[in-house]
Amino acid sequence: MLVLFALDNFVIDIEALFNYMVLNFNALYVFVGFFLSELLMGIVPPELFIAWGLETLNPWIHMFFLAALSYISGIITYWFGLMLYRIPAVRKYMYKKYSNHLFNLRRWGGLFIFAGAMLPLPHALVSFLSGLIKFKFRHYLYWALFRFARFFIFALIMMKLF
Repeated sequence: MLVLFALDNFVIDIEALFNYMVLNFNALYVFVGFFLSELLMGIVPPELFIAWGLETLNPWIHMFFLAALSYISGIITYWFGLMLYRIPAVRKYMYKKYSNHLFNLRRWGGLFIFAGAMLPLPHALVSFLSGLIKFKFRHYLYWALFRFARFFIFALIMMKLF
């Protein structure tokens, strides 16, 4: 948020940039770009897409779609981690090198997923690690739902700031 604030005040008029994007970019392309970014460990910060969505005619619908895409990409990366866990050599290496950390991650995994959903941590990385430690999928789904709250909270904050 501070970076966006500094950019807006000292580098570029972010509102003009997002107005340009809203008028010239097809929403489908933005959603696809966001989904790919989320799959690739959040290369582009979701806050930029939230800001874009706030400039559209239906900002809350766009927030829902962005949050849903982020949630779905988290599920996909969870399954990538789970597939990697199923490789015996990987599993053996993990238990040999990180058994203490794995125990703690399984024990406190819900808080780890909550932090990945709500904080500016790469959600895909947290989801991947959750699959890699074979965190219960049902529990992962519940904790990852906080991703929706993050998008709407950040949107509300950004509406007040800009």
